[in-house]
Amino acid sequence: MKKITAILCLWAWGLTAFAQIPNCNAPVPINEQAYNILKNVDKSQIPTGVLYDYVFPWADVEYFDGTENADTTNFSHFLQAYSELHNSTINRQTILHPADYEKAIQNFHPDKKYHHPVGIIDYQFNAIKDDAVTNNLLSVSDGQLFDVAGRTESPYLTKSTAIASILMADESGLAEGTHYLHFSPEFVLTNTGFSLADVTEYQVFQDDVLVSGGIVPGIITTVVPLVILKNATPKVIRIVLITGFIIRIYKGITKTKDETFVATPCAGTDEVEVFGDNFAYTDTSELEFGIQNRSFTSFRNAAIENNWARFYGGIHFHNSCIISTEFGKKVG
Repeated sequence: MKKITAILCLWAWGLTAFAQIPNCNAPVPINEQAYNILKNVDKSQIPTGVLYDYVFPWADVEYFDGTENADTTNFSHFLQAYSELHNSTINRQTILHPADYEKAIQNFHPDKKYHHPVGIIDYQFNAIKDDAVTNNLLSVSDGQLFDVAGRTESPYLTKSTAIASILMADESGLAEGTHYLHFSPEFVLTNTGFSLADVTEYQVFQDDVLVSGGIVPGIITTVVPLVILKNATPKVIRIVLITGFIIRIYKGITKTKDETFVATPCAGTDEVEVFGDNFAYTDTSELEFGIQNRSFTSFRNAAIENNWARFYGGIHFHNSCIISTEFGKKVG
């Protein structure tokens, strides 16, 4: 897909809608760039009230469409997707903040090891068409997007996503024994009219083996047992929910919270092994972009700052940065 120099230099390889905007200069945090570029766009013209261009699409939610050919998610990816859709939604008053969503997972059940809520995302969203500017559906002035009066079509594509995951408060993963999956409206993010109360049938598979299923008058009160044998953790849990004639298929890897969706690299571990833990240096690599040199007392010191930069940039959850750093030490 063709890329054109854009204000969002850091996004040029991922957000083709913004690739139509010229004159990319000093880098600023991605979320600030997005809000600045879009601040003059009439939000009432966004059909779903959700514009995915507000965020960097780490979760690639459009590839999770509730069909058999959909990609496979995991717990960390699910939380990333939830956060992106939350931050893309213009009116967020009715949506639980991602931090509060995680707290709800932690507080869901006293037996965190064997009782897990099932998180479900069933959401429609919009994205700016790649050719919105070239087709005169949006215009650009001073690096910002504006609506074009009298345009003949919408500059937005409407897309949908369907993602579900076992939400694990206990980071040890699916231990040997019987686990219980709970379906609760508290953990459903939807703007499509989907409701657990409308589910008439469900099926749960471990890999390709059907382990539970049945006809239900709404699945809210249903608790699904999931037996994990010793040394036999399934690679994929597939949940099928049927509402009338609509079948939604959710595929999730049984990974735990510490196997992060977007992992920070080895966090200076390789460099520490070669140069030692007290190797001071100055980073000059960003000088050409107008960013001053940064000096660090060690590679570990740089890794810690990098963790916070990724958090404040809206790229990762801070917890995933910390865990990735620890795993980086082990890998390195």
